[in-house]
Amino acid sequence: EELRLPTRPRPPPHRPSNRRTELHQGLFSFDRPPPKLPDSQVRPRDVGGDVRAQAAPEPAADLAEPVAAGPVEKARDILQALRVLKRIEGEGRPPDAEERRALLRFGGFGAVALSLFPDPVSGAYKGPTWQALGEELAGLLAPEEYASARRTVFTAFYTSPAVVRGMFSALGRLGVPDGATVLEPGCGSGTFFRHAPEGMHFIGVELDSISGRIARALYPRHDI
Repeated sequence: EELRLPTRPRPPPHRPSNRRTELHQGLFSFDRPPPKLPDSQVRPRDVGGDVRAQAAPEPAADLAEPVAAGPVEKARDILQALRVLKRIEGEGRPPDAEERRALLRFGGFGAVALSLFPDPVSGAYKGPTWQALGEELAGLLAPEEYASARRTVFTAFYTSPAVVRGMFSALGRLGVPDGATVLEPGCGSGTFFRHAPEGMHFIGVELDSISGRIARALYPRHDI
């Protein structure tokens, strides 16, 4: 005989309700954007306390962001900054607006070090364009300055302003006041000075004499 097991009746098919639930009417509704909180209710995610982020001020109008199209243009910016530095130091005066812009475009030797300096083994440049730029560099600098620049090629790189502003924002969240005195033990040409809060004072230290002198020319109120 055929054995038949008892079966349970199937449940009726699910039919979605036309009634809007609280979920769809509230914050997670998919047919309208979430509500905006007023500024007074917006706060950073901190680990305790009510510390608000303090963004670094925007740079002044004459401090436009340095822009270089490629390595050759970066090298030419370096040479122009060196010409300006030599001129203002020889005349014993601060840079004017145009000279400041030239100094601000100095991005350090790291990005073009393998081309602007001759190969340490063969003594050759990568091409005639780089040879002309490298020889002009050697002619602009005293032997000790040239040696100083060459020593820093593996550590002297340009820091993005977005990174610098983010770091100052983090310092503000940690409670560092805008009027603090800050030690900058590798200040370069002063990118951190440029994007710091207005009242902050720096003690800058720089191994490369060229970068340190450019920072001193651009930011005379700091101790470099």
